[in-house]
Amino acid sequence: MDARVVEWTANGWELVGKPFHGEVAFMPDCQVDARALQVNRIDRATWKGEKEILALREFLRWAREEMGDTYNMGMGFNVSFDIDFLKAAFARHPSLKYTDALSYRGLDVMQMALWGRVLGVVPETKNMKLTTLCEAMKIDTSGAHDSAVDVRLTFDLFKVLYDALGGTPQGGLFG
Repeated sequence: MDARVVEWTANGWELVGKPFHGEVAFMPDCQVDARALQVNRIDRATWKGEKEILALREFLRWAREEMGDTYNMGMGFNVSFDIDFLKAAFARHPSLKYTDALSYRGLDVMQMALWGRVLGVVPETKNMKLTTLCEAMKIDTSGAHDSAVDVRLTFDLFKVLYDALGGTPQGGLFG
């Protein structure tokens, strides 16, 4: 999991602070080699739980350092799908709270693109994949499918869509 903080500054939307990178996938069943676990005498449930709680604690620490106590919202591409995995991971560890890092709200850049298509500012594309939409909006997709690069592509697409949909701090669709 990769994350960055986005802020409105005097120069417009910017990625600020240091990035977060977590080494665990928040899935119900991690793709871990069963033989490796057996050889090392590690129970799958114990291994997953320990790795997951360490990653969640690190995410919370990062969120507090980078965002403080402000109202924070998750933003991503198809975030309404992905954020459920993160919420479920927190639910498996009741001592940690999802809302200590993020609100329950999320901003989905893919949904912004769908609105952009309806309003005629995003061209028709063969699919709604991040790279396809970035290419349609003339955003360089070099290095795509690397999680850190995809964070940057999502942010670049957000900025283009925000402007195209008339968003400004003073008004417009998102103001």
